Amino acid sequence: DSLHELWLSRLRLILKDNRSLQNAWEQLELAACLGNQFDADEWRIACEMADLGSNSKTLELMLSHRLFEMQYPNIRFVHTLLRESLLRYADENGRSRQHHLICADMLRDYFSDTFEFYHENRAAHLMAAKVWETAIEPLLMAANIRMQRSEFGMAHSLFQQRETALN
Repeated sequence: DSLHELWLSRLRLILKDNRSLQNAWEQLELAACLGNQFDADEWRIACEMADLGSNSKTLELMLSHRLFEMQYPNIRFVHTLLRESLLRYADENGRSRQHHLICADMLRDYFSDTFEFYHENRAAHLMAAKVWETAIEPLLMAANIRMQRSEFGMAHSLFQQRETALN
């Protein structure tokens, strides 16, 4: 808990001069939902879909404070505990489910289902949002893709997640 509070305090200090403080927080929560490493365009689109405005200032702040690293198009949280704190904060404030739904919708609306991990990523967001029924089809598609690649361990895990979603 003390590390969680430490990260939140550091973010408050970094974001204190931001006119849209709440939007910046939620932009960072969305980034955390996308993963420890995520695509810059996916984050930008998710922020726009959530009506949080441009994330460019938030990105700039996080890079300048060395909390993000960027090798375009990828952005990475430098500290996984920061990401975990943002996920926890979003959950504690009742925003986690909505963030994951936005991420799932963003993938559906803006990216091709032929994208390498489209189904798997979309399913993960739907499962995190506890939209079980909607997650069933992407989980099946993701598991079948993993089977075709002879990645049987991952396929089995995805089939188990699908079973959970069915129940």
